[in-house]
Amino acid sequence: MYAHTSEHPIHLSFGAGGTSGANMGEGIVDALQDAGIEASVDIVVPTGDSGSCSGEIATLHNLPSAGDARNVLGAVSGNAAGAAFKSDSKYGDTATVDTIKRDTDGLLEIIAGTGANMDRVHSIFTRAAELGSDLPNGLRGYTLGGLLLTALQLDLGSTSKAVAEASEWLRARARVIPVTDSRHDLVLWDAGKTVRGEDEIDRRDIVDPRHARLWLETEVDGPPPLATAAAIGSFTMADVVLFGHASLFTSTLAITGAGGVPEAVRAQGSRENPGALAALVNLTEDRNTTGLEVVDYLSIIQGALGRRFTHALYNREPGAVPAGKVPVRCDERDVLAMGVKPIAAKLVAAVAVQAHANDRIADLRSGVVTDMRGMVAGLKMHVLPEIAQREFVPAS
Repeated sequence: MYAHTSEHPIHLSFGAGGTSGANMGEGIVDALQDAGIEASVDIVVPTGDSGSCSGEIATLHNLPSAGDARNVLGAVSGNAAGAAFKSDSKYGDTATVDTIKRDTDGLLEIIAGTGANMDRVHSIFTRAAELGSDLPNGLRGYTLGGLLLTALQLDLGSTSKAVAEASEWLRARARVIPVTDSRHDLVLWDAGKTVRGEDEIDRRDIVDPRHARLWLETEVDGPPPLATAAAIGSFTMADVVLFGHASLFTSTLAITGAGGVPEAVRAQGSRENPGALAALVNLTEDRNTTGLEVVDYLSIIQGALGRRFTHALYNREPGAVPAGKVPVRCDERDVLAMGVKPIAAKLVAAVAVQAHANDRIADLRSGVVTDMRGMVAGLKMHVLPEIAQREFVPAS
């Protein structure tokens, strides 16, 4: 068994988005701390959302979407201000600009405690209220955090800078990194049909997920957007790069499709002390991934990256999968035949919904909680001892 030294804390870079990415990101940060593993965590998020409120306001102002960043920021916040960024704080039908102004008082008090320049913070809050008053369909579905991020994007001219400043307000426990600062569309080719837009892709029952192809376009038939320097640096320098447990097409491949990401991940594996590339495979099938097994997830993401995974973590508790859902099947012999080390971990557990009404990673409809302690235990036992021996010492 090995322990990481304090001089060289583990650097983990996690590429994921959406609610699942936010839940997993928070669970990973908590579980690393619980396991006593000193680590810095980056969460690289997609910016191509087109159908939700974050997509609507991004289209109105010709910006990349900050919806995934907002969701993850709320999950990894280190103070109470993160509540304004979470999806469960969305406004309803009766919300008005006065509602926004009412919600700002407590939030401003929390942010003041971070040492932020409050004159600037007040100006951003004022801009956010103005944005809320100009929405064509009202505030329903929006969050104050989302409006604040848009105000920061417009003020700073950069989604990355906007997320970085909001991270300081929230004292975020992980670094949240937009994969690209360029506005773009997701485009899917499936069974001879081209589907454009993240929302349209999410609604599609993909006919042939093994052979479907997704790419990013800054304009029709144009080049993919370039990844941010922070995203490229994160993937290149990480001890462990982790992909998965999010929508395969509109989250994972929406990250790997940014220009420079595959090259960064390949560079991470060809360093003098190469890092690990691990997949955290989805627990259940969805409408985009019907019939896919663990080896299919690995093959599809590997194809996008041009590099083989070193490890695959998958759920070994199929009995806890929600009723009506189909668990993703894993034959370890097939995974081993790909040259990938399979790691079975307890990632879900059936729980009493009432006891977890406020659980950060609970699916209240199914009574299932995702537990990243099992995943982190798998990393600690199987992955960390295999990487960069210069950074490890025998545990005392």
